[in-house]
Amino acid sequence: MGCPPLHGWILSVHTGRGAFGSSTDSPSRSGPSSLISEQEFLARRGDRALRLGFGGSCPTEEVGLVVQRAALRHSAARPAVIAAANLLARWVPNLSVHLPEERTGSLAMAVETAVRTANPFLEIRWLDTPPLGPSLTIGPSATSSPNGLTAWADGWVAICNRRPSPAPSSTPITSVLLFAVTLGVGGVFREAWKLPVAGPPELRWDTWNHSVGGAPRSRERPTLPVRPPKLGNVLQVGAGAVGSNIIYFLGLMGARADLLVVDHDVAKVENLDRSLLFGLEDAHPQETPKADAVLRAVECFPTLRVRPVPSKWAEYASKDYRVGDFDLALALANEDQVWAEMAHAVLPLTLQATTDSDWGVAFGAHAPGSGYCLQCRFPLEAQVAPTICAEGPVEIQSAPGEAETVHASLPFQSAAAAGLLAVEIDKLSLGPVPGAPNYVEAKLDVIEQVLSVHRGRSLQCRPCLDFPEELWTAKYGTTRFAHFSQLSRWSE
Repeated sequence: MGCPPLHGWILSVHTGRGAFGSSTDSPSRSGPSSLISEQEFLARRGDRALRLGFGGSCPTEEVGLVVQRAALRHSAARPAVIAAANLLARWVPNLSVHLPEERTGSLAMAVETAVRTANPFLEIRWLDTPPLGPSLTIGPSATSSPNGLTAWADGWVAICNRRPSPAPSSTPITSVLLFAVTLGVGGVFREAWKLPVAGPPELRWDTWNHSVGGAPRSRERPTLPVRPPKLGNVLQVGAGAVGSNIIYFLGLMGARADLLVVDHDVAKVENLDRSLLFGLEDAHPQETPKADAVLRAVECFPTLRVRPVPSKWAEYASKDYRVGDFDLALALANEDQVWAEMAHAVLPLTLQATTDSDWGVAFGAHAPGSGYCLQCRFPLEAQVAPTICAEGPVEIQSAPGEAETVHASLPFQSAAAAGLLAVEIDKLSLGPVPGAPNYVEAKLDVIEQVLSVHRGRSLQCRPCLDFPEELWTAKYGTTRFAHFSQLSRWSE
């Protein structure tokens, strides 16, 4: 199947590689019945979102996606629209879309493809006017809806509003707008499930210094990142929810990278509610190793080259890992104490993002020899129980006059963590900023403040104490991001 061209680079969202017809066909409600029924797909897809409490699917019948004409003047808008369609289609019962262009245009084709990948049974209801129910609007909006949210970006500021959003004065950055979309979808999720409204009515998350509300800090910021991001050789450990989503976002950003992806797990239908990169054919009738599924999924992102390694980190590290082979490492696995194990390898600059079981997302930059390492953040003694991710407690009405708290699956949370990581990757071309935060975390249920700090190496951490600086300098001293590590010291 062909990929619709957008903005000079080939852009599609994991086209389904011919499984469900051409990109201009509307998917049938009957779907690929020879593979799986719609009922089984929805039952298995990880639709745990409040299912224990409500006993069924999302109570809202339809959710909308609205694109402002003014937004399409910016190249960042189209990737954001496609990501929003993909992310919404992972959990909504029905999707209405209002586009200010012909429905046979390249953006409409890409939206169709994104939705088909997310849910081959889901139909798009194309509207000539914006929907009245819960909806996400992308672009500066002069009006507001009691059930709608607006996602936009003003330079490095991610905007998520329930109020009208005036036109920004600067160009939205693709990674920042993708991050804003994940926050907006989280707000729409609350509206669709009829949960209490959380967070400020106007959220402006300054992603340069990671603060919300108030005046920006005085630290000077550059106008735009270098386009497209060039990452060189990247070691990525983990292709689960956050890991697959960051690859998807890097593809939408047009980032150039040679990715070696290490993951021993397989793609399952149960995980498809929170992985934007994978589709049904990756998980059924055969469960494809995630590393191999990544290789197939990036066929429409020509700036990304993937070498899959379907094994555990310990197996790869003991046989094939060579110090100095990579410019950047992404630590995105969360089991078998892999974070602590990676800390004992001599790694380049390492970025890490994760979710938790309490609406939380977090990012960490681990600069060898100066910043805190992965074992500082994830000590072995704290990793006894398996990590539970992309969930959060929600209070719902279980019966008239009665309320209970259930642990809900949050299909937007892993994408938000990946969006946070995408923003930080976008900054790499701009060079290290002295005193910049290397740890960021926030709770997505009520985003009133963001914790952002700079953490140095620990004197109690063995990998930090035993850091082989001479070996690191000899092997990594001339690599793409060496200046972020002990050579620049990221000091205040």
